[in-house]
Order: sequence, then C-alpha cells, then structure tokens
Amino acid sequence: MLKVTSEAAYVLKAAREGVTTPTAGLRIKRADNPNDGWDGFRIGFQQEPDATDQVFEQDGLRVFVAADVADALSDRVLDVDATSHGAELVFR
Repeated sequence: MLKVTSEAAYVLKAAREGVTTPTAGLRIKRADNPNDGWDGFRIGFQQEPDATDQVFEQDGLRVFVAADVADALSDRVLDVDATSHGAELVFR
C-alpha cells in the first residue's frame, strides 16, 4: 500500500485548508491523459472516497487511492522535496 510521509501529510493538510474543508481527503487517481498530471497520476481533495478506493489515514490526513492505480502505487512513498519554490510532492 502507498505510504505517505509525515512531512507530506503536513504539507497536504496545509494546502487543504485553502481549498476545502478540514475533513476532505486526498484522492489519487490516474490522470486522464498520461502526459498530463503528476507521474501519470492526478491528485486532489474530495469529501468522501469512491466506493472502490483504498482508504487510509496518515497523521490526520485521509488518503483515497483509486482502485485502478492501487497496485502501481503499492510500493511507493509520497514525500516532499524542498525546492527554491517551496515544498514539492514527489513519489519515491
């Protein structure tokens, strides 16, 4: 199952405050166009998971992983790199 570092959870919870309610979760799904998105995935916040999503919580952040990408992300870690532009989410 995908893992989310504490640092990534912190950054995502801070980002969530500006766009939605504190109870919304992070949803990761396949990008509509593989050349778009982020590593071929799209992330965003939504209130509830889809019926087939894998759901877990990390440091107070609910995470919803779409069933069709769960295997591809099963051995990955969502983390943060510090850049000159601020924190950047990365899959490791």
